[in-house]
Amino acid sequence: MAFLVTDIFPQFAGDPDFRAAFGNVLVDKVIHRRRENTIEISLCSAAPLESGLCERFALSVSQTDFAGAKVEVQNYFRADQLTPAAVWQMLQELKKSQLPINGFLTRDGVEVDLEQQRIILRSPVGKHFLEDIECPRILSELVQQRTGGAFQVEIQVDQNQSAQKAKVRMERKMAPVKFTAAPAEGPRVSIAGLALEDKPATLFAGRFFQPSEVTPLNDLGDGGKITVWGEICASEEKGNYNKSRTISITDYRGSINLKVMSRDGEEEYNRWANLKNGETLVVRGNCTYDKYEHDFVIYPYDVLKVERKRRTDTEKEKRCELHLHTKLSSMDGFCDPGGIVRLAHKMGHRSIAITDHGVCQGYPEAMLATDDIHRSDPDFKLIYGCEIYFVDDMIPIVYGKAKGSLKGRFVIFDTETTGLDPGVEYLTEIGAVLIRNGEVV
Repeated sequence: MAFLVTDIFPQFAGDPDFRAAFGNVLVDKVIHRRRENTIEISLCSAAPLESGLCERFALSVSQTDFAGAKVEVQNYFRADQLTPAAVWQMLQELKKSQLPINGFLTRDGVEVDLEQQRIILRSPVGKHFLEDIECPRILSELVQQRTGGAFQVEIQVDQNQSAQKAKVRMERKMAPVKFTAAPAEGPRVSIAGLALEDKPATLFAGRFFQPSEVTPLNDLGDGGKITVWGEICASEEKGNYNKSRTISITDYRGSINLKVMSRDGEEEYNRWANLKNGETLVVRGNCTYDKYEHDFVIYPYDVLKVERKRRTDTEKEKRCELHLHTKLSSMDGFCDPGGIVRLAHKMGHRSIAITDHGVCQGYPEAMLATDDIHRSDPDFKLIYGCEIYFVDDMIPIVYGKAKGSLKGRFVIFDTETTGLDPGVEYLTEIGAVLIRNGEVV
């Protein structure tokens, strides 16, 4: 059952702009993606909602109803109400989803026309590139998802005078910079001793390059200009005004930090925060001693993202692991609860059981990983287990040579030490109480 926006969020009823725009708008669903801490609100309206009001709405509810979460608004409306402005807004959403159309589809260089069931994008440049990355198909699917109508998207080259001016502006914007504006795929790369998937490398920063003379991280010598590869294992930001970020990488023979500075460009700097642990980078940069880190670091200028080949389970009949200890089993496990659940599913296992030593603190991470898996595979099963320890309560806990009743008068004392070996450990504390007839006196 759907409700009006003003019914669920009554704080907007007093704002005339919001009341006029959202008075007849229904809230279809609200989805909370816990791992990303994102709230998706789906709004259904007859005509497209104005993007500025949607942004104000998202900002307002993120500060009141969903404090601390990022709120995203998705607008669904009738197909016969589709407008060029609504198409343009969907293109902005595709840009945010990392589709590399920035620089080709800009407001001052592109015209959007609607002709019956066709959406025509007239752009001065980039037609073949946009078709190669399947921009028409992706936009058509998004429009159909939001409106329910099937539209064919075409990209046409506009050679008129205004397009020529836009082309000049485009060429200026596309002048070489230190970082690319958006990820793009390039040729396949190969590195000796590193098994990679048969996929193109993705350009993250700088320019494409073919790695040659890749230096192991345990043999960097005195530094200089080098090429290395590594898997991201940690990331940290320091500073307030002049911020810096270190990204720790390892090739499982050695480790080093990549260091980027905010003064090199705020937009480019912020992109490094989106890198995730487990991603593999091929880096060409300058390795030098950093007096603030008191260690060698690499200042990267060309960075590629590649995908390593992962272990696979080739058995036709998959196993089911019923005895798994995670890092929550002290001294007896080291794997991440969420990571091991994802790995089991990726290898084709239909279920997995977590059986930590006497604890169940690994359940939340494993549960969140299973929730993500259930979006595409609802049949995968997580088994919540535990190795539980029992005490035989039939064994007397008071024993020794002394005879007598516990109802008399005696002293109970307790000692605290730094360990159990009397040869090397120390006594730190003695406590005692006097008991008479079962009461502490």
